[in-house]
Amino acid sequence: MANRESMQSQMGIGAEIIEQVWERLMPYELPRLREMPSERIVVIRGSYDNVEQILRNAKIPHLTTSVFPKSKEIEQGGRYQDCRIMFVNCDEHYHDSLENKGLTSANKPSIVDFVNQGGRLITTDWAQKVVGYLFGNLTARTGVLPESVVEINFPSQIGQDLLGINYTNARPKWWIECSSDAITPKKGCGIVELITSNELKKQQGSKYIAVGFKQGGGEAFHFVSHLVAQKFRDDNARDNQNLQAFLDQTGTKLKGKKGKYVSFGGIETTYTLMNTVLELVRKDPILK
Repeated sequence: MANRESMQSQMGIGAEIIEQVWERLMPYELPRLREMPSERIVVIRGSYDNVEQILRNAKIPHLTTSVFPKSKEIEQGGRYQDCRIMFVNCDEHYHDSLENKGLTSANKPSIVDFVNQGGRLITTDWAQKVVGYLFGNLTARTGVLPESVVEINFPSQIGQDLLGINYTNARPKWWIECSSDAITPKKGCGIVELITSNELKKQQGSKYIAVGFKQGGGEAFHFVSHLVAQKFRDDNARDNQNLQAFLDQTGTKLKGKKGKYVSFGGIETTYTLMNTVLELVRKDPILK
C-alpha cells in the first residue's frame, strides 16, 4: 500500500502519541520542556532538512537562524549565550562552502568552545562537513547514496532510547535521501555507534545511520539523511496495517477521527523520528 500522507502531515498525530507515551513513562517531562526558554535551543535552518518542524509541532520553544552565530553572539553577553543545544539542518551550501552558512575561521573557536563547555551539537546529512571542520573525526563520501528506505539496527541501548523503542513489534526503518553522504568515523576518536543498517552496508558499503561522541564537557551527534523523512516504505503485512494497530501497540488514543490513510509503517517512522528530536533536547548528557 502506498502511504498517501507525508511525515509533515502526520506530525500532529505523532505529537499526540508522544504526549501520551511520555505522560505514562515520564510524567511532567514534556510540560517541563515546553516551559523552557526558547534561547536554550537554536536551529540552523536548512534547505533540505527541517528539524524545527518537529519542535514546532511538539510545542518546544526554540530559535531559528539561517546562519551560524557569530562569536560575539554565542559568547557571554551575546544573543545566543544561553544556547545549550544546536541543531544544524542539512543544507545545499555544505557541499560548497561552510562560509555560505556563516561558519568561518573567525567563529569556529566559539562553536567548538560551545560544545566543550557542555553544549550539544546535532547535524544531519550534508552538515557532516560541519563536524569534520570543527572536530575532524568524520570522513565522508559526499552525495553517493541513492534514495532508499532501509531497515536499521541498534548497536547500543542509546539508539533505542532515542527512537522511543518501548513498544512490542518495533521495527522502524530509515529514509535515505538521494545524494546523502556516507560517513565513516575515524578510528580512535571515541565515536559511539547509535544506529546502523546492515541493509545499507550491503548496498553501499557504509553501515552508519547515526553516531555520537563526547567533546570536552559536551557531545555531538550526526544523522545520515534527515530527521524529517519524506518517504516511507510499507512492503510487508506489518507495515501495511492501519494507524489503529500502532495505537494499540503503544497504548494510545487519538481525539477525533484522523489518519485515514496513515499506515503502521508510516506513523512508526514519524513517531520514532519525532521522539529522537525530543530526546535530544531532553537528556543531559546522553552519552555516558
